[in-house]
Amino acid sequence: MDEHLRDNVELLLRGSRKAPSPEFAARMDSLLRPPPPADRRRRFLPITLVATAAAAAFALILWIARQDQTVAPLPAPSGSQDAGAQDAGVMSGTVTLRGLPPPRKLINVAGMGLHTGEAYPNGLTYDPVPVDGANRIQGCLVFVRKGLEGHSFTPPKEPKRVEFDRYLIKPRMMAIMVGQDLVIENRDREVHNAHTLPWHNKETNEGLETVGSSITRKFTQPEKGIKVKCDIHYPPTGSGGDWEVAWITVLSHPFYAVTDEHGRFSIKGIPAGKYTIEAWQEHCVSVLKGVEIKPDQPLVLDLTLEARPPIAYGLWDSSPDQDTFKAFQGKQVEIRGDIAFLPGFRPSTPLVRDRQYVVLTAGKTWALCGLASGEEEKIQGLPKGTDMILRGTFKGRVTTDGAHFVMEDCRLSEVLGEMFEK
Repeated sequence: MDEHLRDNVELLLRGSRKAPSPEFAARMDSLLRPPPPADRRRRFLPITLVATAAAAAFALILWIARQDQTVAPLPAPSGSQDAGAQDAGVMSGTVTLRGLPPPRKLINVAGMGLHTGEAYPNGLTYDPVPVDGANRIQGCLVFVRKGLEGHSFTPPKEPKRVEFDRYLIKPRMMAIMVGQDLVIENRDREVHNAHTLPWHNKETNEGLETVGSSITRKFTQPEKGIKVKCDIHYPPTGSGGDWEVAWITVLSHPFYAVTDEHGRFSIKGIPAGKYTIEAWQEHCVSVLKGVEIKPDQPLVLDLTLEARPPIAYGLWDSSPDQDTFKAFQGKQVEIRGDIAFLPGFRPSTPLVRDRQYVVLTAGKTWALCGLASGEEEKIQGLPKGTDMILRGTFKGRVTTDGAHFVMEDCRLSEVLGEMFEK
């Protein structure tokens, strides 16, 4: 079975072969699950663990400066909870970043749109993890992840809203209930497109041609971290950061909140019981916490997150710049997709022999991943089709006709969509 797979991988990595053999392609087709419909192609953002010394020094200077800021005493958290359940318990608290925040990035947006240079003549500053002087995170989603089995909730009639405003998507982080209307509106005097990239819901890509134009859609499945972007003004590969991007999490219940500028949140009306709470920000590693909600006993919950490494763009692209692959050769990256095991596959040099190998797929693209010791047991217990993030060492590109590559020493970094209750 695996002679064609092993031989092609080795030859392609060495550069002795420019394209996979027909047997190799046929074997991979048989190993992978059937690809999703064409309209569900997507890109996922891998992440590198390597940051430059200059960026680290800049981040340190910013962090020290932030510590010198005087922060006013925190007022009582204001309620940010949607209606939808009887009052029972109240949970409030803060989300704090451990360590240095990732450095802010200055993106030159001149020429990316008709009026972008006018809006940002000195460039647009992108802050991966916005924090205040006390390192509390703004725009972090806090929600009930588990514990609501047996409960059902009616989505609010009032829609949630997303706006294109000054070439940004606002809000950058939000949650919505299954079946609730989402209205996306253009407030700029320039054409945008709203491209939603879900894993379990339907992908959509619609234009917003004039000021005040809008589109409305619903999500049918719970899902964490649906990326929404504008392809017209999206920064090119290697430009240094996201730009017109937002994140939407779809839940089957109304018990969530997004932290304010001082990292505070408040969730009201949670039925009494035991729950798993999650805090998630797109550039941080999510944190889970078990809690018990009791009637008329407010719960204070303070959570701490760690920042992910900087994003490595372009590895999933169908025709990426070769320099993108060279830049991450031998370095740590994170890849999102779902997994198919390759039982019995044991390659020879240059790949490590004593590892379990899996194929990580994203749409019609794939990566061959060698698991680190002990990771096989973690992944085998997950439901088939689980959306996850693997972290591993990037070894290089495998084929010339797609974003196919090899990773070694891979570990499970995060489980995504399949964790939600149906």
